[in-house]
Amino acid sequence: MKYTTDDFNKINVPTVDTQRNRFIVQTLLEHGSQVLIVGDSGVGKTVLVEGILISMDANISYFTINFSAGTTSNSTQDMIENNFERRAKNKYKPKNAKIKAVCFVDDLNMPIKDTFGSQPPLELLRQWIDYEFWYNRLKIEKNFIQDLQVLAGMGRPGGGRAEISNRVLSKFHVINFTIPTE
Repeated sequence: MKYTTDDFNKINVPTVDTQRNRFIVQTLLEHGSQVLIVGDSGVGKTVLVEGILISMDANISYFTINFSAGTTSNSTQDMIENNFERRAKNKYKPKNAKIKAVCFVDDLNMPIKDTFGSQPPLELLRQWIDYEFWYNRLKIEKNFIQDLQVLAGMGRPGGGRAEISNRVLSKFHVINFTIPTE
C-alpha cells in the first residue's frame, strides 16, 4: 500500500530517535550513499523509509523490492531493470527521465545462502555497487545501470534471516535502529 505524506504524518509519532534517524537517512540519500538500516522487528524501519520516499523530490523515482527466502539474483535483476529504460546500446536510466531511482530493498538478509555460503541477490547488488553494471543474461553483455541508489532494511540474523557477508556489508552506511525512547 502506498502512503501519502498526510497519511504518514497521521501514523508517525515523532520522537528524538525517529527524527534523528530520518535526518541521517535523508542526508545520506541526498549525498548518493548506499544505506542499510538494521534493527529488530517493530522499531519502525519500513515506516520511516516509506515516509522518506514519499517526501522526496518529484524528479526522483523510487520502488520497493521485498526479499524472501525464494528471491533469486535473476528476479532481483528483472525487478530493478523493470524500473529503468534503455537510453543507449547498453546504458539504462530511470524511467520517465527521472534524475535517479532509489530502490528500497526490504528484508535484505532473507535470501537463503547457496552451496558456497553467498546470497546471490546480495552479490548482484554488490557487483552493481562496485562496477555499476551487471550482465545481460541472454547476450552476455554488460548492462550499465545508471543513477540507481540502494536503500535497504533488515532485521537481525536469526529466525530465517541470514548473516550477510562483510563483503556486502562494507558497501553500505549502516544505521542501527533501536526501540524508540520517549
